Amino acid sequence: MPTPAWLLPAFEAGVHTFSDACPAARGCDIRVKHKGPDIASIEGWVDCGGFALLFEYTAHAMMSEVNSVLECKVSADRDNTGAPRYSLMDVFNALELKDFRCVMIPSITGEAAMAAAFQWLGEIAAEHLPAIAALLADEERHYRLYACFTADVQLLFPRHMVTGYDAVERKNLELYYGLLRGRFGFARGTYMRFLAGKNASARKKLARTKKALLYERRLLAYLEANADVPAPLPPTLSGQAKSDDARYLLALFAPWLPLALLCLPFWLGVFYLLRAVALRGQLLLIGPDPGVAVILPTFLTAIALCFFTRRIAIRLLFRKRAAEMLESDSMMFSRGAQRFMKGFLYLVYIGCALGLLLYVNSNVAFGEAGFTDNRGVFSVQSEYRPYDYIDHIYYKPERVNGYGDTIPKDSYVLVLRDGSEIDLFGLCEMRFAVEEVLPLLEGAGVEEAVENAS
Repeated sequence: MPTPAWLLPAFEAGVHTFSDACPAARGCDIRVKHKGPDIASIEGWVDCGGFALLFEYTAHAMMSEVNSVLECKVSADRDNTGAPRYSLMDVFNALELKDFRCVMIPSITGEAAMAAAFQWLGEIAAEHLPAIAALLADEERHYRLYACFTADVQLLFPRHMVTGYDAVERKNLELYYGLLRGRFGFARGTYMRFLAGKNASARKKLARTKKALLYERRLLAYLEANADVPAPLPPTLSGQAKSDDARYLLALFAPWLPLALLCLPFWLGVFYLLRAVALRGQLLLIGPDPGVAVILPTFLTAIALCFFTRRIAIRLLFRKRAAEMLESDSMMFSRGAQRFMKGFLYLVYIGCALGLLLYVNSNVAFGEAGFTDNRGVFSVQSEYRPYDYIDHIYYKPERVNGYGDTIPKDSYVLVLRDGSEIDLFGLCEMRFAVEEVLPLLEGAGVEEAVENAS
């Protein structure tokens, strides 16, 4: 969806408000990165003398479940010439602060939410600004910050991603930053439980985390020492943690049944078209039931189409909250996501069509002088044999199911001269076998055996 008009002015207002209120600030700079016609990210650099404070907005976070994220970082280089950008979480690690307030605010869908997020992050940054300045001014302590940062990166990614103090691979580190947004930006996981006040559950999850980052290890130690700690979000932002997931899921999947009813005749038409093609040059064709054949294609295509009908469903189901939910939907799904889903839908259609083609092709076709056995599941090979290859036909009144029980399901069985059999059960109904298949085979000189078999 296009970038909303309020986004850039709201971000600029937040940066300027912080810069004007911060005594250490010497000016600010706004940098916008586009992806096509849309805004991909916005950076607000605040010059704090010996270092820069960076407010970074990401429209669609890489490798994460969250989007429209505002976070605060620190850089020792005011000119942004390649120095690492440390999250406030990295800074808290180096300073050994017992401050676990959320510093990544996701799902910002309006001017009020942007202003609240800037106020929250600005207060945290301003509170620790003197300590940050002292940390970056001390070379030894600054190196410790860098060491903590690189240790976390190397814990999750190969060591070649960080090669030296002034040589951080920015492109590769975007993967790391994206992963951080997924782990700490209200993602559905351990940190989300902590934000929701479920400390006991968060503590158990953290204890089981195999590759725990330093911030997570410190948080675990803090929760073990402090069983009851308040939720680290103010009331103005805590509502964002309680997202409209249930409403969105309902809007997403509510159209599934109507869409399935529309897809069903389409796939039935495709099935009979493919069956007509397979019947060319043959007298008779027996094979899979179309009702079974079209179930999976109908199910899959209806699910894929639900993505494109969600906005209509939101308007119909949630009229009072439609404007808010549609604005949030615009922020959550980029043009790239729309293109991806269109491509995915095409792949679903092509895959279902190919699968249906192979399924229809799993049949037995009877021609003028012989028959073609192509019963192998999704087989592309077939065996043609003359009718005299059929030794005889016998009636089978019952069969044994997979549980070892005898069930009264009758059918006719073709016995071939090599001893193999073609059981017509599952290939056609008994009435069709009696009225169509048997007369054709009797006309070709195939005898029916007198004895029955079980």
